[in-house]
Amino acid sequence: CRHSHSDPHWEQKAAQVMAREQVTLFGLPIVKNRSVSYARFDLPLARELFITHALVRCEYATKGRFMEHNQRVMDEVHRLHDKARRSDMFADENEVFGFFDKRLPQDVHSGKTFEDWRTKAEATNPTLLHLTLEDLLLGEQALSPAQYPDQLVVRGVALPLSYRFDPGEDDDGVTISIPLAMLPQLDPEVMAGAIPGWHATKISALLESLPKAQRKSLAPHAADLAARVRPFEMPLLPALERAIFELTGERVGRDAWDLRMLPPYLAATFRVIDDRDKVLATGKDLAELQRQLGHRARELWAAAPRASLERKNLRAWDFGELPESVTVDVGGRRMQAYPALVETETAVDLQLLDSPAGAATASRAGIRRLFMIALGLTPAKLETQLSGALAKDTRRALALRALDEAFLLDDLPRDKVAFSARLATGRLHVAEHMQELGRLGLELQVELAKVQASLKALAGKPGISRAAFDDMQSQLRHLVPADYLATTPIDRLTHIHRYLRALTIRLQRQAHDPQKDQQKAAAIVPIWQSFVARHDELRAKGRGRELADFGWLVEEARVQVFAPELKTAVSISVPRLKETWDSISR
Repeated sequence: CRHSHSDPHWEQKAAQVMAREQVTLFGLPIVKNRSVSYARFDLPLARELFITHALVRCEYATKGRFMEHNQRVMDEVHRLHDKARRSDMFADENEVFGFFDKRLPQDVHSGKTFEDWRTKAEATNPTLLHLTLEDLLLGEQALSPAQYPDQLVVRGVALPLSYRFDPGEDDDGVTISIPLAMLPQLDPEVMAGAIPGWHATKISALLESLPKAQRKSLAPHAADLAARVRPFEMPLLPALERAIFELTGERVGRDAWDLRMLPPYLAATFRVIDDRDKVLATGKDLAELQRQLGHRARELWAAAPRASLERKNLRAWDFGELPESVTVDVGGRRMQAYPALVETETAVDLQLLDSPAGAATASRAGIRRLFMIALGLTPAKLETQLSGALAKDTRRALALRALDEAFLLDDLPRDKVAFSARLATGRLHVAEHMQELGRLGLELQVELAKVQASLKALAGKPGISRAAFDDMQSQLRHLVPADYLATTPIDRLTHIHRYLRALTIRLQRQAHDPQKDQQKAAAIVPIWQSFVARHDELRAKGRGRELADFGWLVEEARVQVFAPELKTAVSISVPRLKETWDSISR
């Protein structure tokens, strides 16, 4: 008899490598396709196929715990592969085969021989067959969790991130899971950022989307620009435009960006989920998802069990403490909410708002209203104590500001005891603050009118006069915005008249000698433009106080440069101003 064997293959149920046997006698077949163990005929190949199928591809039901461990490691490798969007950094089947080949004896070729050996081997080394990430990562290829995070924390809520590397699919890239209740709290422009590991790539791709001339001039600055823009901390395109202007002096209009040119994976996919993690909607347009599901999110907030916290038509502090934040259950999720006293026409309502800044602003007005109710005052009554020469809006702003100063509302009282103490002392100072602010408001109104009248003469003029006009207009926008009487710190408000007077003097001298004004402006304008361009970015990084102080320092420097006869309130020079700005903006 002659025996021949073909088709060696792994049989998972038998847990060994089998082959098909043919038996012939005098050339005539007497046995066809009999299934036999292949190890008797080719042990090395049987061993190789066993390792490949049973251990590398996990096609074997072992009693050992190593398989479950290795599967978890392999799952993590697949996740890292999707994050990195690269295949060359991970081991393939050959490397995994080598791991087991080095450990298994030459006579292990089946489930039975493997288990007999494994039981003894693991008794002395329980982790002998445990793969590690280091075994599966080639070279120094570890991915930093900071660069490829598994969650994004927004407003104290951890939003899960998942990754997929599958170009052409709708969810290729990163997917951010958003609880329905949180959907209205997110800013689509802020959420347009990329994870840190892809941030520089996205900035480069955005620059590549610009028209050719701008693309060529800005591409070399991609790394510097990426370092200046923090993903998910500020609106992406406005922050990038400011960074470009600050770095190069070049302005990029919003219409210049062609977002269609970006690789699709750089735009996050947003997955809105309910309290059971059921997907309600998915897409890359967050604003559209907010429009689609906003009403459902509002219904969740309206239905949230917060009746014990909210009250309406309050006319006295009879509601206990006003905490800065509370945790509430909204649609099955624990969310941060911010109690606020919201002013109505004749009273205040205690409400939960979705942002701390919004709650602080609302509570300032609400607590002021409670003080007015306690004193039997209305804004209209207060306005009658101010000069009729003041504009009506100015009188209203000054009257409310006088109350803020009298009752020290820069620091809000948060319980009845603190409120009552402020009421007792503050009521004694309302009249003096009304008188002081009324006088100051009239002086500012007169001086501002002079500046605005003089600026009209510069409007429309070309060349250096146009540059001077633009600079002074920019200065005025920051110095006296529409609400400056209500928002400027009182210790700064008293200096604004001097700053406006310095502007008037500059305008007079600029009309007489434009060239000299240009020379003086050259020392300050670049610093000022950089300050304006980076203001929002740096404020988002927690430097609001430094920025506010620096803004006033620039005003003092303008007095020193353009109207030194008015004297400065602090010692200042242009070199010191530049040094201070360099320190803040680093």
